[in-house]
Amino acid sequence: MLGELHREQGNFRSAMLVYRESLRLNPDQPLAWYGLGLIATAEGRIDERNAIAERLRTSAPDLAKQLAEER
Repeated sequence: MLGELHREQGNFRSAMLVYRESLRLNPDQPLAWYGLGLIATAEGRIDERNAIAERLRTSAPDLAKQLAEER
């Protein structure tokens, strides 16, 4: 996924744009939500990360658990 590539390179702005466009087209994409959650964690936005993890709990419980454990 292009968003993941940008995120892994530390280009969070580009990654967020890709993830958000993916979610605009299909709001039920767990990997896009997970990517946004990882960026939120990296930027210290823990409340946002927790909200994303909660959203993932029903659709992708394994990703939700991983995200909640990110530091």
